[in-house]
Amino acid sequence: MLPDTFFMKTILITGGAGFIGSHLAEAILKVGGRVIVFDNFDYSRFIGPNDYNEFIRSQCSAQSYQCHCIKGDINDKSMIQEAISTWQPDIIVHLAAIADSVFALQFPEMCQQVNVCGVKNVLDACKQCSTLEKFVFVSSSYVYGDFLYDPVDELHPLRPQHIYGITKREGERLTEEFCERYGVAYTIVRPTAVYGFGSRENRVCSKMINDALTDRRIILYNGGNDRLDFTHIDDLINACMTLLTRDSVENEIVNISRGCVRYISELAEIVRMRIPDTHIVHATGDFKRPKRGELDISKMQRLLHFTPRIDLEEGIEMLINEIEHMRGTNDSLVTTMYRG
Repeated sequence: MLPDTFFMKTILITGGAGFIGSHLAEAILKVGGRVIVFDNFDYSRFIGPNDYNEFIRSQCSAQSYQCHCIKGDINDKSMIQEAISTWQPDIIVHLAAIADSVFALQFPEMCQQVNVCGVKNVLDACKQCSTLEKFVFVSSSYVYGDFLYDPVDELHPLRPQHIYGITKREGERLTEEFCERYGVAYTIVRPTAVYGFGSRENRVCSKMINDALTDRRIILYNGGNDRLDFTHIDDLINACMTLLTRDSVENEIVNISRGCVRYISELAEIVRMRIPDTHIVHATGDFKRPKRGELDISKMQRLLHFTPRIDLEEGIEMLINEIEHMRGTNDSLVTTMYRG
């Protein structure tokens, strides 16, 4: 149960219209919280701030909620400063980022600009906020680089080789330094392999499902031997809702995941079993990702008193049902809700 004081908070979410951000905004609004969404809305040609407001209204069952959307870019210092200065949030959740690892490799300078300079702009703008109590930075398991052991806890060496992981690690450092200097509580969250409705079509789970539904085939690269700790968006959001209200998670770095490693080949088989007449096609991929695996979630369980509940089989069943429903509707808004 959320404390009564939570409903008096103003929570600003950068990247609040993206995949994770939009789900978090919905969760806060559904319990009657107040949300400020700051997003550039560039992920879609169709959805703008007004459309997003309408989508939020259609999703939230709570009668008393407040949501305000700001179309802005964290690389525009004046815009983020104005937003934070005007709304004086109690909590900021920083999600705005280049989160596509392939895109990050193709455009490293843009990744550096958004994931590092953008973080600095947001933190600098926080100097104009007298009400700020907590800053939540959503990082990534990419900061660990190749996993040296399994499961990986928060004390694992940070040796990112990928530009995405390097920039996320720098964002963590900036967050820690700023918050310690200005006396703001912070929480750094390290999720991994998050999937669910609203994720980009090129994310592995959504891509496999869409390929199976469209072409009745799944392309499995390098034998499907990569291992991931697939985390359903609902589990991530429930954990985040808890950490927003708990003092025990202040000035902490926390892994959030399912805590169960699975092979990509297992994912392909789960999709194939659910969508009849789907064939698995093997191919060789030339994109090298860090060697990953399972995250140790014991710290999350201890601090949040929260244990994830959705395993891969259940989560994929949910996602397939949602995508099939989306494909069957004529609602132009819903059909474009791949949110970054």
